[in-house]
Amino acid sequence: MSVINMLFTVLTCSFVHMIIVEYLSTRNIKPSGKTRFEFFAALFVIFLSGHVISRESCVYYPLIMFIPPLCAFYINRLSIPEAFALSAAGDIIILSGEITAYVTGIKPEMFLHCLVKNLATLLIAVLVTAAVLTVKKRLPYSKFENNIGFYFLLFLFMSILLNFYMTVLINDYLLVTYLANFCYKALIFMLLVYIHTLNAKTRYEQKSRDLARLVKYTRRLENVCDDLTGLKHNYSNILLSINGYLCEKRFDELRDYLSNHVLKDYCKSLNSNFLPSLKHVQNPALKGIIFSKLNQAAMKNIKLFINIFSRIEINNIDPADLVKIIGILFDNAIEACENSSGNELHLGMDSDSSHTSILIGNTYCRLPDLSRICERGYSTKGDNRGFGLYYLKKILSFYPHAQLKTTVNDNIFFQELIIIK
Repeated sequence: MSVINMLFTVLTCSFVHMIIVEYLSTRNIKPSGKTRFEFFAALFVIFLSGHVISRESCVYYPLIMFIPPLCAFYINRLSIPEAFALSAAGDIIILSGEITAYVTGIKPEMFLHCLVKNLATLLIAVLVTAAVLTVKKRLPYSKFENNIGFYFLLFLFMSILLNFYMTVLINDYLLVTYLANFCYKALIFMLLVYIHTLNAKTRYEQKSRDLARLVKYTRRLENVCDDLTGLKHNYSNILLSINGYLCEKRFDELRDYLSNHVLKDYCKSLNSNFLPSLKHVQNPALKGIIFSKLNQAAMKNIKLFINIFSRIEINNIDPADLVKIIGILFDNAIEACENSSGNELHLGMDSDSSHTSILIGNTYCRLPDLSRICERGYSTKGDNRGFGLYYLKKILSFYPHAQLKTTVNDNIFFQELIIIK
């Protein structure tokens, strides 16, 4: 083959593969000029190398079989099965042009043979591209999006027609050479389809497991909601009874009612050793929740370290919200301490003219991802957890002057609530 014929053929093969990838792919995004140039240049080098290195089928066809699809995969960002199918379609079109020139009887070494072959290849490529684009316009795009079956059928149909055409018109070594090439490609493509099917099966099984977990979690939520409904009625009744004592100003009887009935079990376990440590806390609700949580930690044999350095009075956060915030922080700390070897809980409180700080620290068994601790559902304690800090973050969103700072120091996890005065 002369140099002119070789360059003409290489340019035609590169152009055909480029337009097939651009117009027949499932992606509706047209590549940029830079991407087109890179892809065309890569194809040109591949086909030119194949012609220069060797035209032997054992060298040329494996080179052309694998490398153009890989270029489409890396440069055009196509999936491997799609890139392989489009490359196969391009090869079939090129082969059709070669057969057209072969059946004319023109000698292969003549330029006219090269001209007929390449013009026929370009014409067939244009016709196939126009036909596929027409079909795409008539059907929804979703039918083609990542549809391996479409490209498999396209490749199979063109291969059957071409092989039938070759069998009828040709009866020499070209038949064996090209059919062997297509058999290799068909087997590899079938393997890729099989792998894609396995991936789809894996994704389906994963979705099934996710659905099962969601159903299980939903049932747990329903049970929790039922329990909360019952607790709501009980608390409502208790609050109404307490309100009855308050309306009649029967405070002594109210104290007996709370101690002997409402908080009977709780009061028996109270440890009054913490009261002197909390003398600087001026908010009754805040003092109550801290005392309760410290007592809870002491009952679990958690080592406590309490340091309150100044008078603590918080007036710019709703008491109910403040109790919720401190309660969540203590609950997380206590639970983490139970699972840790250090088993330590630290409480530090300080206040000055500019801000008030409440620092709660705990040892831990597994350090959480500090960038995700406030995400809904994130937890190191297992499934269906991780809602406390998410809820705390929502509460703090109503108080721009308050923020939560998270740090780790000496294997202790610290949460510091900073409230600007």
